[in-house]
Amino acid sequence: MISGNGRQILNCLETGLIDFGLVLQEPDSARYGFLPVRIPDKWGVLMPRDCPLAGKDSIDPENLAGLPLLVSSQEDEKRTLDQLLSPAGRHPDIVLRYNLIYNASLFVKAGLGYAVCYDSLINTEGTSLCFRPFRQEVAIPGYILWKKHQGFSRAAALFLKALYAAAGKTED
Repeated sequence: MISGNGRQILNCLETGLIDFGLVLQEPDSARYGFLPVRIPDKWGVLMPRDCPLAGKDSIDPENLAGLPLLVSSQEDEKRTLDQLLSPAGRHPDIVLRYNLIYNASLFVKAGLGYAVCYDSLINTEGTSLCFRPFRQEVAIPGYILWKKHQGFSRAAALFLKALYAAAGKTED
């Protein structure tokens, strides 16, 4: 298993290090076969458990005005989040763009900002951090993809067949 941003996953597919990847960006249909997947996580904010925002059930972009924000560097997410975080033309105070949420969580723990991220990526149970979802749902589709015209091992071919079956589709 390799953890990384979309660009890193695509590079691993291209070089043959992995057979399948999960990305949160529209794949190039000329290069990759893919199946869309519903990502059940919600977008929100990772924050210190003792900050004033932690008392809210959900977060509105206005609640983040003037706060130092850490946001994803992935391009598709970046566009969506910039629109969400910029109500009425106001620009959010983005102090850092991260490629792995774990690294951003260390900055949040140190009190250096608030990370805009998916829920469930960082286990906050029993820690000094908590997650609060955005009131407005933010949907970014996910895709399981593979290199087209690639020879698969028997195990990878069976996995692809199972992916198609789970999606209720037939292989192209």
